[in-house]
Order: sequence, then C-alpha cells, then structure tokens
Amino acid sequence: MVAYGNDGHQGEGLPTGVFLDSTIVRILGYMVPVLLFTCLQTIIGRRSVRLLGLLPIFQMLTWSILHPYAGKAENDQTYAEANAGPVWENDERAFNEYVQLFLANDVERLNE
Repeated sequence: MVAYGNDGHQGEGLPTGVFLDSTIVRILGYMVPVLLFTCLQTIIGRRSVRLLGLLPIFQMLTWSILHPYAGKAENDQTYAEANAGPVWENDERAFNEYVQLFLANDVERLNE
C-alpha cells in the first residue's frame, strides 16, 4: 500500500510525504528510480502508484512542510541548485525514459 497525508501546502496535488509498504521496496529494490533527482521523485512515485490504484490521501494526517515555496524556509543555495533548470531537465528526461522503458515492468512485478 502507498498513501500520503496533507502537508498543508500541496495537499492532494502532490504527495510530499509518502507512506510506502516495504513490500514494494523489496520487490522493486527501490522506492523511486535512482535516475531521478529529488525534484521529480515525488511525481514519479505518484504516477507509478496511481497506475496501481494505491494512492489514497489521509486528510486527517497533517504536517507542515518546511519549504521555500510554502513560505516556511529560506530559498538558499541548496534549494536554488535543486530547482535549477538543468536539474529539472535531467529529471524530465529520466522520468520519460523510466515511463517508456521500465514502468510497465515495475507495475507488472508489483501485481504478481
């Protein structure tokens, strides 16, 4: 099972804090494809588990995400580097490659 709570910023739109059954990691060998940097790991995880129909949100489970986009952290050098154009471009390329070449196989392995 995969589920997530409400971070008070993205809500249902993006699972920033995910609860993941360890069986998934044992079967696949990872939580998110290692090709991806942190920016798109959440998105690929959401897309993967939505294909399996395993992504409920638990609204009563809430926390406050400490991130510049939520106005709760400074946009320092670490965030600037992680959100830079080349990082996003690399993640997008890796994401598309994963979806094209590996996602269907991962979904099949999880459904066995």
